[in-house]
Amino acid sequence: MNIKEAAEIAMKESKCICMKDVPAVKIRLEKTDMCTLMLRDGSYPKTGWQPTGEQLVSEDWDVTE
Repeated sequence: MNIKEAAEIAMKESKCICMKDVPAVKIRLEKTDMCTLMLRDGSYPKTGWQPTGEQLVSEDWDVTE
């Protein structure tokens, strides 16, 4: 699914979004100015991930715990 569809579902269900191409990272959407970038095990990564334009418009987004 695209990032908009994944984000809407994740916010409604209090879940995270992830991308198949970046399996170790998930994003917890917050109701603030920032989202929380974390590793799939729930720990916070030390460096940020900056998605490319291609990644943002891809259909490879998914919803995860």
